[in-house]
Amino acid sequence: MKKAKETDGRLPELPIYLAALIMCSGFFMMYLVEELVHVYITSRENKTANTSFTRVLSIRRNNDEEEGETQVIKTLETSQGHGHSHLAIQSDDTIVSALRGLLVVLALSIHELFEGLAVGLEASARSVWYMFGAVSAHKYIIAFCIGVELLAAGTKRWLSIVYIFTFSFVSALGIGVGILLVGGAGAASAGLYSVVLQGLACGTLVYVVFFEVWRQDRTGIMQFLCAVAGFALMVGLEAVAESLQADYYVKFQYSAHYSVLTSFQEEQESLDRTR
Repeated sequence: MKKAKETDGRLPELPIYLAALIMCSGFFMMYLVEELVHVYITSRENKTANTSFTRVLSIRRNNDEEEGETQVIKTLETSQGHGHSHLAIQSDDTIVSALRGLLVVLALSIHELFEGLAVGLEASARSVWYMFGAVSAHKYIIAFCIGVELLAAGTKRWLSIVYIFTFSFVSALGIGVGILLVGGAGAASAGLYSVVLQGLACGTLVYVVFFEVWRQDRTGIMQFLCAVAGFALMVGLEAVAESLQADYYVKFQYSAHYSVLTSFQEEQESLDRTR
């Protein structure tokens, strides 16, 4: 039996639904990526705010020590005697903001990578066009929002080009990876890894559908951990319930067969006695 399952390429039966578990794993994976990005951005903003506050106190202290408006203006511009360099600080702020913007674009690009993977894993031309239309509609909206944000933030042109190219390239990369894995045969016939990737891609699409609804009640990484813990608890209860139900079914079948066999033996003994 084991050899037959290995040759057929089928997985053994599990007490939980593996497809739903893989899809939920993709959902929580994208949830974790977004929360980590928010944690990083928040920490950088807090650090920048603390640096700005310290800088203001230093400037005020310098103003008290210097006399005359001309000296105050020079102090504000150069901050001599305290080693401040506003040009260097602005350069550091520019680098940090550029890296932060790139990180946000990469986080959005992970969505697009798995969406492109979902397109590449399709087997029929009709399914490919259907998924292409759905992914394109979502990508157009996200690209428009990114463009508006880049214009509003006054991002440099070369940074905007890098961001847009990164965001545009990942979907094609996902489609190419899906085609290489499947080769037009469909995810089910291409192997276990293709099925797993398609399940993860499905989970990311589910996250894209529902994250706007869930965003209103999200409070941070702690809520993510609680959500994962609750999900794991429900999966464990489902697995225990399925295993208990299977054991009860086996015992019931055994008792039914045993009672039938016992009654048959009693009938045979009664017939032998009458003879």
